Amino acid sequence: VLGDDGKPLAVMVIVQETTSQVVQQQALDESLEKLDLALNASGLVGTWDWDVVGDTVTADERFAKLYDVSPGSAAMGLPIGEFLNAIHPDDRDRVSTEISDAIKTAGPARFEYRLLRPDGEVRWVVASGRVIADADGRPLRLPGIVVDITDERRIAEQLAVSELRFRTLADTMPQMVWSTLPDGFHDYYNARWYEFTGVPDGSTDGEGWNDMFHPEDQERAWQVWRHSLTTGEPYSIEYRLRHRSGEYRWVLGQALPIRDAAGRIMRWIGTCTDINEAKLAAEEREVVAQELSHRIKNIFAVIGGIVALAARTYPEAAGLATELRARIISLGKAHDFVRPHSNASSHRQNPNSLRQLIGELMSPYKLPGDD
Repeated sequence: VLGDDGKPLAVMVIVQETTSQVVQQQALDESLEKLDLALNASGLVGTWDWDVVGDTVTADERFAKLYDVSPGSAAMGLPIGEFLNAIHPDDRDRVSTEISDAIKTAGPARFEYRLLRPDGEVRWVVASGRVIADADGRPLRLPGIVVDITDERRIAEQLAVSELRFRTLADTMPQMVWSTLPDGFHDYYNARWYEFTGVPDGSTDGEGWNDMFHPEDQERAWQVWRHSLTTGEPYSIEYRLRHRSGEYRWVLGQALPIRDAAGRIMRWIGTCTDINEAKLAAEEREVVAQELSHRIKNIFAVIGGIVALAARTYPEAAGLATELRARIISLGKAHDFVRPHSNASSHRQNPNSLRQLIGELMSPYKLPGDD
């Protein structure tokens, strides 16, 4: 405070309490920081508000930079055409048409397109907003947000390519190929399946394929499949499958689980291989083998009978005849061991079959007291 002569007489200080304003500003800054972090994490690029009547689009800094527009100009407002210029040329006309159609009625609007950056980079975005109209239905505003979905699109494209490769490979295989969800729900069959069965596409999805089994094989096949689903063990079984001709043909069904990094089953991939000819051929070979075995054993029996008759005719050769008959009997028993699929040749029933075979062959030569 100055006196009449201009000299200072006193000092007056005015103090204003600003604590609340500082606290509010700090809270605002923190909120903006959290919002910025949330926008980064969510993939949200920015926001805009289009004044349809005045054709003025105002947008935030993120939105402006993505569309190669000055942030200051975007904050003041620009015609929508300035932003449409950033859209990829191949998408621009389509998006312009979709926008024109969207503002005809009030309600949500969604546009998906590519942006072509000045450096040549292409980014996929989704613009979502809502058309606000007046009481007469005339559009007034279209505010909204833009989300960058480039990574999602890239992953989707990679999955599409991977699936195409799998389907192409599966369709070129001679086997029938199928896949299921972790719970066993069948959701895919290759072309070979439909060629073999002759059923319409999709008719055997889910549990519909159960009707394709031979009635005598259905329960057995399902028991084996349920066991694999429960335990995660590989699936393998032979059963009869209905052919498009109406006959049932033997197939070998096999499947393995596909697991993620944590070991969880994500999917089952399986095949059905037509083994009908091989199965029938094996059965025919078994019939022939049994017939030959029967005849060979009959021959041994006839030879043994001849030797016994000779021993009665020539008593002096009785000792030799007895020894010869023992050797013939041993050969007959040894035949049972070497004939495929016979009870004696089954390794599971006779784990020491080789020792037993040698024992049978050598039994006529044992000396008294030998084990």
